Amino acid sequence: MNMGLLHLATRRIRHEWLQAVVLVLCIAVSIFLPATSTMLMSQYNEGLMDRAARTPVVIGSRGSRFDLVLSSLYFRPVNIDPVSMAVLERSEQEINGVLVPLHLEHTAQGFPVVGTTTDYMFQRELVPVQGTVPVSLGEALVGADVASSLGLAPGNTLRTDMVNLHDLSVPLSVELKVCGVLPETDTPDDQAVLVDLQTTWLISGLLHGHVEPQDATEDEEGVSLKTDSVVVFNPALDQYNSIDMENIGSFHHHVDPDKLPLSAILLYPRDAKEETLARTRINEPTLQQAVIPRRVIDDLLAQVFKVKRILDGLSIVVATCTGILVVLVITLSIRSRRQEHRTLHMIGCAPGAVTGLVSIELLIVLLLSILLAAGASLVAVALAPDLLRLIY
Repeated sequence: MNMGLLHLATRRIRHEWLQAVVLVLCIAVSIFLPATSTMLMSQYNEGLMDRAARTPVVIGSRGSRFDLVLSSLYFRPVNIDPVSMAVLERSEQEINGVLVPLHLEHTAQGFPVVGTTTDYMFQRELVPVQGTVPVSLGEALVGADVASSLGLAPGNTLRTDMVNLHDLSVPLSVELKVCGVLPETDTPDDQAVLVDLQTTWLISGLLHGHVEPQDATEDEEGVSLKTDSVVVFNPALDQYNSIDMENIGSFHHHVDPDKLPLSAILLYPRDAKEETLARTRINEPTLQQAVIPRRVIDDLLAQVFKVKRILDGLSIVVATCTGILVVLVITLSIRSRRQEHRTLHMIGCAPGAVTGLVSIELLIVLLLSILLAAGASLVAVALAPDLLRLIY
């Protein structure tokens, strides 16, 4: 490259900087749109499908399979009918595999509270970097994002969000004791508060603890009547909303254990044959359904890719308009610079100097446009996890 022409080209761009800025922005946008949409779709596809592929089957109540999968895999707040513990117990007898129950109705400081068992941590390969997994009522294992956002560590407490202000049988808020913190996994588990099932039923008001009848006094709030043989409690009875060694033994159900609710059940069958048999049994005319998450996500992404094709079409239109604009600007620039080009010939520049000068100017503009588009795309991809959480 002729250094003299390069010097002239850079001086020309600096002099006509507004024209250069317009060209750089227009070309950068035409590059940014298709490049960013392709990278984001690839990232969304990878993130969604990886988690779906690691979960062979999801069992839940009949209804929207999309809602069932998005709720049970990505902890999205969707309205799905619960299944009962009886379904879990029956499935454990009929299906040869690992069944992981989930209860997903509650939140704590805006983060989803996931009621489950230690099998969930084993199947997801979740090992705390601090503390231990929850093994007792009221203990919580928090994801990396929860811990960093709220400044939590083992030994801290975390309160759940209020469920129902008008139901006296439901505690306003339950105090959870943080027993451990998970490492960053770049999955929805980063934003989860993992507890045992009993804790989620406590938050729902299906499990509660209160003063023991033998310890109640007649003038205590919530005690309507006390005799030597009878203690009558009323709905105003003060229930425990925090758990410690002194009151943990007083917590109990007032509901048939078989009727306790679950949001969904994750099934990890022994092999492909057992998976097919399990789905056949579950999908017989009953109130439940068994779905394969990877197929559901495939169908969901197929709809998303239809939108991407529309965006790609718009990108082609933008690129075409940008190309016409660039050609028009260059043509007008060459016409307006005839005297300048004539001067170059008069001082002895080679016949191809004018073409070379215009080409170098265009090359610099293209290079700046590519750098700008690449930087903007990297920023968009870096912010993609937040956008992804909004989508799922």
